[in-house]
Order: sequence, then C-alpha cells, then structure tokens
Amino acid sequence: MPDLSKLYDKYKKDGLVILGVTHFYSNGYLPANPKQMLSGGKRVQKMDEKEYVKHVTAFRDNTKISYPFVIGANSNFSDYGVLGIPSVAVIDTKGKIALLTVGSGSEPLIKAVVERELKKGGK
Repeated sequence: MPDLSKLYDKYKKDGLVILGVTHFYSNGYLPANPKQMLSGGKRVQKMDEKEYVKHVTAFRDNTKISYPFVIGANSNFSDYGVLGIPSVAVIDTKGKIALLTVGSGSEPLIKAVVERELKKGGK
C-alpha cells in the first residue's frame, strides 16, 4: 500500500486513479501509524458495518495512504476475478484489465504496467 500511495502521488496529475477497494469484514487490523502497517497495530473484532466504515477511514488516515478507499460489495471482487487479498488490478483507459496480480511483492511489475499504460494514454 505505501508503494501504491507513492505511485498515486507521482502520477495522479497524469490521470492515474488508484482506489483501495474493500468490502465489509467484522474483524480488522488498525495500525496507529505507517510504521505499524505490518506489525504493532491492534486487532479489531466484532465490528458492525457502521463501525467498519470508521475503521477503514482511521486505517487510511493513520497510515497516511493518499489514494481514496471505497467499500464495495462481494460482487465487485468477483467482477474482477479477485481470489486473494491483496489484489491489484490495473485497468487501462478503455476499461480493460492490463494486469491482475495477487499478493505483495509485485510493486516493480505494477509500476512498469502503470507507466506503460500512461504512456499509451487513450491510444
């Protein structure tokens, strides 16, 4: 997420849109700051949907992630073939999936595909 945030900050002026898409979970993880992204945060359990919205907002604010988050439905995940979390879908300007990757560690590939698609523009 921090690398996606940097990519967003660098290319949003060029038309890059990044959305953090999630759906309701009753349990979560809340870091107090960016250093706690992987450990040191607190486990949150038994949230209802209203509490989950506040949780997602606090997560984004605490971690300083710059791109917006949206809370969708399970169907949003199946529409893009999301089978695991985290997943990243790079969608080109024509609405076609240019890359779908599951798990972390794909940051160099994601960056390369984003840069390629931004160069192509609407072509």
